[in-house]
Amino acid sequence: MNITDFVRNVAQHDADRIGLLDNAGQLSFAQYYQVVSRIAGYLRAQGVAQDDGVLLRIDDEATHFLHFLACAHIGAVSMSVSASVTEKKLRLWCPLANTKWALTYAEGAAEALELPQIQPIDPFSTALSNYPTVDAVDVADSLVTIVPGSGSTGNPKLIPLTHRIMIAGIESARDWITYERNDIVHTFVSSTYLSARRRLTEAAMIGSAVSFRSPIVVGAKGSDLASVIYATPSHIEQLLSLPVAARGKGWRDITFLGMGASRCPLALRERIKAELTENLAVRYGTNEAATLTACSAPEVFSADEISGQALASVTIEIVGPDGAPCAVGETGEIRLKAPGQIDSYLGDDDASAKAFRDGWFYPRDRGYLNKDGQLFHLGRIDDMMIVYGMNVHPLEVENGLHALGNVAQAIVVSIPDQVEQQKPVAMVVLEQDTPQLRQAF
Repeated sequence: MNITDFVRNVAQHDADRIGLLDNAGQLSFAQYYQVVSRIAGYLRAQGVAQDDGVLLRIDDEATHFLHFLACAHIGAVSMSVSASVTEKKLRLWCPLANTKWALTYAEGAAEALELPQIQPIDPFSTALSNYPTVDAVDVADSLVTIVPGSGSTGNPKLIPLTHRIMIAGIESARDWITYERNDIVHTFVSSTYLSARRRLTEAAMIGSAVSFRSPIVVGAKGSDLASVIYATPSHIEQLLSLPVAARGKGWRDITFLGMGASRCPLALRERIKAELTENLAVRYGTNEAATLTACSAPEVFSADEISGQALASVTIEIVGPDGAPCAVGETGEIRLKAPGQIDSYLGDDDASAKAFRDGWFYPRDRGYLNKDGQLFHLGRIDDMMIVYGMNVHPLEVENGLHALGNVAQAIVVSIPDQVEQQKPVAMVVLEQDTPQLRQAF
């Protein structure tokens, strides 16, 4: 078992179909798999061995993803980071992740971390043919990647994923994916993020091509245009802020727009329906457990904060402070069990003890289930503010601001206050700026 099996399976049965598109060129599925196995051969020639930790710091999206797959192919354990991650954080993460190599173009980055540097190889260069293809290793229960984050009390929190767990999370997505093998998938989210690498690997599971072209051109399936788009609300807000002519044509023809990573308010969903596409799906998931719920049209436009029903293989409960299940419609803490779920963090025993209990994962999110089993995700428990001794969640204030009308975006945070304990502070972007509205705020 190896996550690169998804690409190999398509290459064996549909070798000549386009599997990957980039500004630098395109690859059939047979070439796609060959490039992965040749990059793996290149890494072996540099000395990378099975179970070695490899820091991936590569800005080019296609090159990053293909080197991630190549590391997985030979059983190496990758840790993807962006160029913006500080040396201080890397010095914390790398020892915990058993990092032995730095795969990066950045001069001096590896030296600063006291790691040997390997230059990434251009997946479209003729130099790649100098290296042999290598077979994938069977590493079902070995780590494929470690995902860094911040943990309790500032300690590093690292999410370890095995091939088996990552594959289980990807395969559970069959329950909500509505696109087909003749679609082309593009993600606005960088390949340095686990969510993007999951979406790109899911595409291979379905047999769909992936596109790294920039700027991306969208359109109907069956062409060389991206017909399946994954994005965050932030990406779509930025897109909708552009003049209509600058957004590009073809949005009405796409098969699927998948949204995740943060709340997608009903107001934004309705703007997407009016200005981009009706083929919207919103999902709720975590790095620790992959996709958990999904909601598509028409339900996705039916109510604010609706995140859909749990996937067939996922169990979700809402519990109170005492751990007892809440009644239907009662807000509480979300807990879950999923096949693609880890059972502990690396480097933060305290966070592990709080998050993983009796087989349940507690992501520290708030929500409720309606009578139909639909999850309504209401944000983070950790965001709760104490104002004059009362619990006030930023989402409640944000929803109140949106209800005033003419509010495009609203974010509420808190600052310490001697009297109020925590003073809510709102940052608001208006749909239309007028003196009267400024006075209202």
